[in-house]
Amino acid sequence: MNKEYLSAGKIVGFYGIKGEVRAGYTHGREKQLEMVKEFILEKDNDKFPLKVEALRFHKGQMIIKFVTVDSVDDANDLKGFILKVKKSILEQNLEEDEFLIADLVGLPAYDKKMKLLGTIKFVADQGSGSIISIENEQKKQYLVPFVKDLVPVVDIQKQMIVINNIPGLVDEE
Repeated sequence: MNKEYLSAGKIVGFYGIKGEVRAGYTHGREKQLEMVKEFILEKDNDKFPLKVEALRFHKGQMIIKFVTVDSVDDANDLKGFILKVKKSILEQNLEEDEFLIADLVGLPAYDKKMKLLGTIKFVADQGSGSIISIENEQKKQYLVPFVKDLVPVVDIQKQMIVINNIPGLVDEE
């Protein structure tokens, strides 16, 4: 899988009459998204770049005006496209203990004694916090709240995380 470009949102419709689009996005990433000058739009077998003329946030959505999109019809044609952006842009301005989901998925998860518990399959944002799904060798999945007390170590460089495996969290077989 190519991790140079990551999904930054999805176009859900048009906005106004001047060719702007509305897009859903991961909240909390506004700083990084404001720096984007070009998105790669992708849907089915279509994939093409579009330069950003203007970008702002309104009522929980991203409003984007692309340089060559000037009408409601043009904007509406983009509905359903995924917005991809260079990973390096999204990595800018990350806070300490803040990570990109793409960097976490696939990492091995260990307990504090360095016994392998499984592999991270996905990360879900639940609004009040994130949850990581760990799958063991028997394909059983465990959901772990992604909080410092339960996940004290995330080391992207060493490609691993450590879980404070309290009783009942992840079965060790």
